[in-house]
Amino acid sequence: GIQLTVNNIIGFPDETRELIFDTIELNTKLTFDTNNCAFFQPFRGTELHTISLQKGYIDKDHFSDLDGEPILLNQPVSHEELRGLKRTFSLYTRMEKKYYPQIKKAEQFNEEGNKVFVELQGIFREKFYNEASQWAN
Repeated sequence: GIQLTVNNIIGFPDETRELIFDTIELNTKLTFDTNNCAFFQPFRGTELHTISLQKGYIDKDHFSDLDGEPILLNQPVSHEELRGLKRTFSLYTRMEKKYYPQIKKAEQFNEEGNKVFVELQGIFREKFYNEASQWAN
């Protein structure tokens, strides 16, 4: 009866869209009640902080503040694309692949993307958080 949540991080140094989809694919194989996605933060004292400094992805005065935004510079995946992938992460991991073209549209923060996102949210909630679910609104 214990609920399981899977926590994911995207936006690691040099991470590509393909690698993010490896994480999504791994999630599709797991059994869980909920999952979420956060952006990588290069905390001082960690090897990834040192790497991020050496490669110029952050400046020497950077402090991770957990404000929920991607912060690494000069990455293969733009900040805007990372935001879209975070917004749609649970959709990609729980919905059938036939929805992927629509989910990709929902990654966009524009009128069409927002409209598709709201539509997919409705399908998602109905399928995974129905009235019988303990997690229902």
